[in-house]
Amino acid sequence: MADQHNREIWKGRDEPQGPRERGKAGDCEVIPSPIKLKVKTGDGPAKLPRKKAQELDQLIESQRDLYLEILDQELRELRRLVAGIKNHAVLTVEENRGLFFIAHRIRGEAVMNGQNVVGIIANLLCECLDTPDMIRGPQVPFIALHVEAMVASHAAQITGETDVRAQEIINGFKAARAKLLSA
Repeated sequence: MADQHNREIWKGRDEPQGPRERGKAGDCEVIPSPIKLKVKTGDGPAKLPRKKAQELDQLIESQRDLYLEILDQELRELRRLVAGIKNHAVLTVEENRGLFFIAHRIRGEAVMNGQNVVGIIANLLCECLDTPDMIRGPQVPFIALHVEAMVASHAAQITGETDVRAQEIINGFKAARAKLLSA
């Protein structure tokens, strides 16, 4: 009966592609609807003309010094926030939000402005802060270590993620996080 019903639903459409679309017998029935945006836009916009892309790159490059000043301010603010939490056993929601807000902004802007390593570390920091549980115990100084690594990477001008030092920093954070989360 359910199989007959499914055939009626899929009549005139491609067959379901997997167990998620087919639904599990007795559990649920998933009926995918057409994606309205895809219907309106087709395969998406045409590619940006090369000349416009070059103009945008030049605009970003012309603003790079201003961004580096902003990045310095954001890193100073992160350091100020971290100084206030180093001896805490647990991060409060407000402290977590303050750190996350700045780190999120850095991760979004840094890569576009040639600060790839700072952006990657900011992303790792955001992943640590974006947890349903409170940050506590040894995780608190680990948060501070992310900030210091961003400051050091920026000061040493470690910008390319293929740089050996960058790989050591990034891999070290990933390994340390895995160890902290498994403990």
